[in-house]
Amino acid sequence: MGWIVGRAGCTVAFDHPGLETDFFLGWRYRDGRVIHNLGFYEMLYLIALACLFKLLGRRPRQWGPGFFAGLLAMLYAPARFGFDFLRTADIDYLGLTPGQWASIAAMLAGMWVIRLSSRHARIYSPLQVDPVADARNRSALALPKV
Repeated sequence: MGWIVGRAGCTVAFDHPGLETDFFLGWRYRDGRVIHNLGFYEMLYLIALACLFKLLGRRPRQWGPGFFAGLLAMLYAPARFGFDFLRTADIDYLGLTPGQWASIAAMLAGMWVIRLSSRHARIYSPLQVDPVADARNRSALALPKV
């Protein structure tokens, strides 16, 4: 959620201007040109990701620790890779921007984390709790009344 607020700030400050466009989501820049506002696009994408994570968080856990971190890396990387084609001020290294190279690294790291997460899902699966035994244990640990 904090990332969304940060990108909202980038949106209104025009921190990430892109190429000129006639796209309906283009923003009028200070000099009168209509441009891609990449902070705005990313904010919209992050809102969609937050909704997806909220839905996934409601389902029974079938994954291990690190799943959401890996999923975030895997879902954010392709979007950022694509957005960088609309940037105006980046230097290319072997045909890709530094953000695109970082996106490739993030995608690979996310895949690795999800693989590790799936290996450990069984170890960290929620324990089956016996409500009767649980109540007994809680009452046995309670402090005596004085």
